[in-house]
Amino acid sequence: MQDGPKPMKFDITVVGAGPVGSYISYLLSKRGYKVALVEEDFEVGKPVQCAGLVNSRLFQLEEVEKLREKTILHNIFGANVYSPSGKCLPIKSGSVKANVINRSDFDREIFLLAVRDGVEPFIGYTVKSLTNFDRSPLIQAISDSKRISFNSDLLIGCDGAGSTVRRIAKLPNPRESIPGVNAELYVNNEGPQDIVGVFTGSKVAPGFFSWAIPSGDPHTFRLGLSTSGQGEFMSKFRSFMKSKVLSEFLGIEKGSTLPYLSLSFGTLPIGMPDRIHRGRVILLGDSAGMAKPTSGGGIFPGMLAALYLAKEIEEHGEPAPSAIDSFIDVWKEGLGKELEMSLILRRMVTEVKDNEIDKVIEKLKDDKVLNIVNEKGDIDKPFQLALELLMKKPSLMYLIPRFIPYMLKLRGMRY
Repeated sequence: MQDGPKPMKFDITVVGAGPVGSYISYLLSKRGYKVALVEEDFEVGKPVQCAGLVNSRLFQLEEVEKLREKTILHNIFGANVYSPSGKCLPIKSGSVKANVINRSDFDREIFLLAVRDGVEPFIGYTVKSLTNFDRSPLIQAISDSKRISFNSDLLIGCDGAGSTVRRIAKLPNPRESIPGVNAELYVNNEGPQDIVGVFTGSKVAPGFFSWAIPSGDPHTFRLGLSTSGQGEFMSKFRSFMKSKVLSEFLGIEKGSTLPYLSLSFGTLPIGMPDRIHRGRVILLGDSAGMAKPTSGGGIFPGMLAALYLAKEIEEHGEPAPSAIDSFIDVWKEGLGKELEMSLILRRMVTEVKDNEIDKVIEKLKDDKVLNIVNEKGDIDKPFQLALELLMKKPSLMYLIPRFIPYMLKLRGMRY
């Protein structure tokens, strides 16, 4: 560990130049700290392993507003949700519910924001060792044959689902890892541009769902699938591409061949573990299992957590363990609590049978219920919507009686 040049000194080291890593680097640099940003890949923003559908509140975060025009491809007003039997629940609001972004451009713009503010990047460097967790984390990284090392008062691991920082620090993994595939495909006709398609059922994606999202050009769509069924997601994806419900959503002939423009694989890390820090080392974003359990989206929760952490460090005057403890308390009482409740909702969803999904979707077609969904729907706060629906229409709870204890538990957590 002592071989090579003398370690460089930084106030804070961040590992991972995805949106969460670049954002926390920028926020801390802006607050006067000397920050190093270490990224394993040689090109920021690639490979893209994300559907790129984000909550519109993302662009209300500090300094992110200025990226709106550069990165938003579509405004999304609703969704067509398909039951296992093919019944469609059309949800459409008069206000923007989500945005489709150019994920690669978004990552690069956040990274450039950080670098322009003085963050020092180390691109193409792989972390090989990490020591001194409790005092001054010392990190060693390698790029080809070049070896560098530096220490800091705080190390933040934002290096994704397979986090190296998490592994070396011997911190627990997220509670669940869901494999999936995401592809961009060409469609002959112009498909819907202001809604997304959501497809459910054991034949489509057991334990999760499939999706279709407009992707900038009227003829391109992002199709994806995640499933808790290990080893079968590619066969499910191929079947999904030929399905009647997807053809209906895209307005194409059933069984049409959709040429690939890109194909990627990834893992959704869901469920924050009991510990996300060790001494002066802390995890954020996918490394910490902060993705939304009901949708898998991790950009907004991770970047919101970055903002919380930066504010706590600023308030404490230094990147000390006390700032980490305060951050965790604030997070758990904020969006972290919503994510914990969403994890219970996800467990419920994995137990729902196909015929039960059909019954629920049929019940949701009621005009009064749809009005609640359109008004209150928030992709980051599904529990609030579920609670609102149950208060307005208690009969929904009795569609699946065995879930009543779950809902009572969730209501108790809410209050």
